[in-house]
Amino acid sequence: MINFRYHLASLIAVFLALGLGIVAGSTFVSPETVRALNNSLRRIDSSNKDLQTQNDALAQTNRDLLRYAESSRNLLVQGRLAGKPVVLVSFDTTPGNETSQMATTLVAAGAKLQGTLILSSNLVLADDASRGQAATVVGGGLSGAEALQAALARQVSDALAGKTPGVLQRLIDAGLASRGPGVAGDAQQPPATLATPGTAV
Repeated sequence: MINFRYHLASLIAVFLALGLGIVAGSTFVSPETVRALNNSLRRIDSSNKDLQTQNDALAQTNRDLLRYAESSRNLLVQGRLAGKPVVLVSFDTTPGNETSQMATTLVAAGAKLQGTLILSSNLVLADDASRGQAATVVGGGLSGAEALQAALARQVSDALAGKTPGVLQRLIDAGLASRGPGVAGDAQQPPATLATPGTAV
């Protein structure tokens, strides 16, 4: 059992050590040092506020530039694609507003936007289900992911060039692509005639 006097002596020793530490600290940290530290803190705080002000100003400038770019975009591209048939190809991982903005810009440029084709991320063919979907599109008894992807790339490329338009409908039917929403002024076409020879993609 611990002797009470030993316990009391230990407590007194602890408090004495704390007292000595406080005295030593107040002795070694002079008022000049404290003032210098306070001045440094004030300078850092002032510098931080200046940087925040600059950051806010740059952010506002960036917002102004973006607004200007958006407002002048249609004027800059006006007539550049007059009468040109165009198909917009996107991916389902692309934010919808970006695809919509691009479609609107194409129409503003005078393009004959025949539609938007949104390719599925399942085209990586990472599982049996997606490989089965791809096989129904390309035919020919292919089964390996690489062979299917190569065949899909060829067939979709030909379809977008207006050579084999039926591929796009099969791609949509298989769930590996979909039609994007239309925008004002576009010229939506069915998948069979979505891309014709001379269509820009």
